[in-house]
Amino acid sequence: MSITGLRNASLFALVVLTYCAGPPIAPASEEAMVEAVPVQTPEKKEVVPTATTEPDLPAASDAELKAMVDNVIDYPTKFKLIRIGLPAAPLLFEKLTSDDERIVLEARSALRWIAQGTSETPEQQRAAIELLRDKLSDLHPMAQRQFAAYLLGFVGGKSAAQAAAGVLQGKHPDELKLAAAGSLRLIQHPSTTPLLMKALETTKPELQVFLLEALGDRGDPKTAPALMHHYELGDVDVEIAAIQALGHITDPNVAATTIAKIAHSEATRARVSPPSIAQALGEAEVNIGRTYLAAKQTKKAIALFNTALGHGNPRSALNALGKTQHSDAAPLIKKHLTHDDSTVRVAAFNAYLNLADAFRMDGKSDLAFALYAEVLDAPQNEWFHSMRVIRQYGLSKRADTVKKIAPFLSPKHKRLNTFSTLQREHLWRTSALALHQAGGAEARETLVAALTGMSLPLRVVLLEVVAGVGDRSMNPVILKMATEGADEGVMNKAIWTLGQLGGDTVDETLVGILAKAKGAKKQAVLDALVQMGRNHLAGGATDKALAAFHTVLDHEPATDTHIAAIRGVGKVGRGASLKYVEPLLDSTEEEGLPYAVEAALPIADDLATSGKRKDAARIYRKLMAIGGDDPEKFNARLRSVNEQVEYDATNGILNEWWLLGPFPAPTLETWTKSYAPEKSIDLKESHTADGRALAWAALQTKERDGTVELHKILEPRNKVAAYLYAEILVDRDQAAVFHLKYDDGGLFWLNGQKIYSVLKPHAMKPEEEPETLNVQLRKGSNPILVKLCQVAGHWKLALKITDPQGKPLAYRMR
Repeated sequence: MSITGLRNASLFALVVLTYCAGPPIAPASEEAMVEAVPVQTPEKKEVVPTATTEPDLPAASDAELKAMVDNVIDYPTKFKLIRIGLPAAPLLFEKLTSDDERIVLEARSALRWIAQGTSETPEQQRAAIELLRDKLSDLHPMAQRQFAAYLLGFVGGKSAAQAAAGVLQGKHPDELKLAAAGSLRLIQHPSTTPLLMKALETTKPELQVFLLEALGDRGDPKTAPALMHHYELGDVDVEIAAIQALGHITDPNVAATTIAKIAHSEATRARVSPPSIAQALGEAEVNIGRTYLAAKQTKKAIALFNTALGHGNPRSALNALGKTQHSDAAPLIKKHLTHDDSTVRVAAFNAYLNLADAFRMDGKSDLAFALYAEVLDAPQNEWFHSMRVIRQYGLSKRADTVKKIAPFLSPKHKRLNTFSTLQREHLWRTSALALHQAGGAEARETLVAALTGMSLPLRVVLLEVVAGVGDRSMNPVILKMATEGADEGVMNKAIWTLGQLGGDTVDETLVGILAKAKGAKKQAVLDALVQMGRNHLAGGATDKALAAFHTVLDHEPATDTHIAAIRGVGKVGRGASLKYVEPLLDSTEEEGLPYAVEAALPIADDLATSGKRKDAARIYRKLMAIGGDDPEKFNARLRSVNEQVEYDATNGILNEWWLLGPFPAPTLETWTKSYAPEKSIDLKESHTADGRALAWAALQTKERDGTVELHKILEPRNKVAAYLYAEILVDRDQAAVFHLKYDDGGLFWLNGQKIYSVLKPHAMKPEEEPETLNVQLRKGSNPILVKLCQVAGHWKLALKITDPQGKPLAYRMR
């Protein structure tokens, strides 16, 4: 097997090995740990008991441990093993050769946590390393040896590092050495650097690469000579790893000097370097340059980035140059604006713009816009580069802003025809927005000229921009386009724009266009009117909104437009819209029905409050039949317009009544004076008392005992009387008990027969037991009428109905 193949196979084995050692609850990828990408021991991602014997955890016998290890796939058991710690480890190691993959997975996971926990005390660490050294012996299966080498990195410390280095220097299989190298890379002890350097001398190239990467993680300047030496050994993979490690050295002077020696060494000049070597050199130079940049040594950084441009990594170097915020970087980047490779060219333009942005934010506006202008005028820039510059000109409001942007709204622009249709539209939109941001007469004249004289696609895009920014100052121009244009598409877009913008006379204008419009133009006007209605609603002009929606509904708009207008009249909620909505409730068409239901409820509510109770009741019943809302909500609404509906009573408490009053009752003798409700009940009939018109009204109380408080509802509230009416329904003839509480007094009827009267004031006290009346209910309807009389103060009534045994009676109300 080749060196590369052996390395890949070993890495694959370790990746599988490491994956199987994932944490108990949420396994995280440990591939990065094995391949030494992290430079620190990974943190625990979950709360796992530490690898120490807790005081309340008795020591387990060998038999008990074996039983637990056999059941390691059970999480609670595994956590116990982790808490037991090292005593459990030998038995867990034995499970690494099991045929049960789940057992192997959980055993590895438990061992990893135990290894991590042993760093808490020196005694545990020594014991763990002793155990792992034993498992490294060739007396054990390779699965155990390999995992033991891997776990040394989690135990950590100098002794663990020496044990891992011993594996690398001994006569062991490559897959075992690779695991040991991974551990050595994880251990962040100062002693590991010389151990890594020593191991470099005795290992094969594929392991040398791994160890060089580990040295790169540490970034120790003292390793530079060793890295230089290994570059000169001749293996390409080792050379690349050495160069990359040099790029991570924390002392940029040492790193730069060493890289320069490599770049100009006899070994490099003696042969043609592979492209990968040049790429590695460029990456290292960029990394070192970034270190210089972080240390505020900008010129040294720029020099290295410039060198990297010639070492096969121009894109990374260009990106770094763009972040230097230094004028010396500009000419270096500029050379690549015409590069043959389009990817390098794009990177150069991006870097140039990044540099310009940095100058602008640093207050160097002239320098920034000099670079912006070069990008805008460059023959090979991309459309998105132009967009980026145009935005900056729009925000800057410089004197030359219109001059720089206007060409992009002209068909004569050199580059526009080289872009796709979508790219051109993006540029047009960006240019129009920038001109709007720049403001001023010149910018407006440029927009007007483009709106009225340029290509049709451009004019459509500009209309969208004008609508988006809400520029009503353009209304006269757009109105002319809507009425005098030669192209129907542009005219319709102008009509749409008027609808978006709105304005004092736009409604009248659109209605005027509608009178003569046909086909697509008519539909465009109707859509614009819907938008106008929405605009009016948002501004609180509900009358104008309603007029716009009604105009749409008086015609035959497309389905979507019709639905939008129906929703609009629903949001206004006026009875005048009923003629448009009610037919939809009766229609068999289902597409618009949900929106009609949504609109009908507020319209019916408006009818109810404006005295059109019959119309409101009709709509409520239709909505109830459709099932468009909560039935209880409709019950309450129907009662509010004096419609009777049936519903179940709750706990025998009568908490809904019809109320009529007040009637004059100046003395106790007048309490018995008969008024119309005592002769017949018609909930829709009006009455007169003391020259005032009275009408029945639905009354609902939310008091738990059903108490109604008329003194909070009626006026006047002294020396008066009021009638309360309810109708209960039962399914058979039966005896019942009325539990009455009242204040002040009154008369009570059931089924037209007077059943009780109190012709003197009576206070209703919370602690007082209710009075009880034994009554006989008949199957079906049982009307209850109460004339509740009042002298002064509180004015209350509560009624609960039970069976003779005191259990709440089951009945319905109407």
